[in-house]
Amino acid sequence: VGVSYIPTNELGKKSRAESSTEGQDSGTNTASAELDRHFMLYVDVPLGMGAYVKGGLSTTTIVTTEQLDTGSSYDNEEVFGATLGLGWKSNGALFYKGEVTWTDFEDYEDGSATGNRITAATEVMAVNLSVGYKF
Repeated sequence: VGVSYIPTNELGKKSRAESSTEGQDSGTNTASAELDRHFMLYVDVPLGMGAYVKGGLSTTTIVTTEQLDTGSSYDNEEVFGATLGLGWKSNGALFYKGEVTWTDFEDYEDGSATGNRITAATEVMAVNLSVGYKF
C-alpha cells in the first residue's frame, strides 16, 4: 500500500493554423493541458518472483494552458481516476522497481464565454523506474 504525489505532468499540446475568407478567426490556436497536484493511493499485489499488479485511485486537477486566437478560455477542473498496472520489484533493503501503468480519468468538459465547447477523454500511460530503501 502506498501514496504517490506528482507535482505536475504535461498531458499534451496541439497547434492549428486557421484562416477564413472574411479575415475573422484567423491565426494560430494552441491547446495544451497538464495535470497538477496528482495524488494517488495504490496497492501493489504480488504475483511471485518479484512481479506485481498495481491498482490505484487518483485525484488531480486538469489545468488548461490554451492560447486561442478566438479569445476562448477554459476552466481548470478537478477529476478522479483509476489506475491499473503491471510491474517488477527486486528484493533486499535497497530495491529497484519498474512498472507500466494506465490511468483513466473522468472526462473533461467545459464551455467558454464565447460559446465554444470542448470535451476530452483523459488517459495517461506511464513507465516508472524507481529506487527505494526498506527501513
